[in-house]
Amino acid sequence: MSPWLPKVRVAACNVAPVFLDTAKTVQKTISLIREAATNRADLVVFPEVYIPAYPLWVCLFV
Repeated sequence: MSPWLPKVRVAACNVAPVFLDTAKTVQKTISLIREAATNRADLVVFPEVYIPAYPLWVCLFV
């Protein structure tokens, strides 16, 4: 490894949100971030659109 590049510990959270519950998903996210921090993670990443605001499939029924 190059001497000028720092080492970074990354936590990749491959998890699902709590179905149709944004508040519980946020609580789950906070818990996972705390767990990663306990394990000395420098960066925590989640799937794209992990915290839902509304179900995307609702548009199909309008």
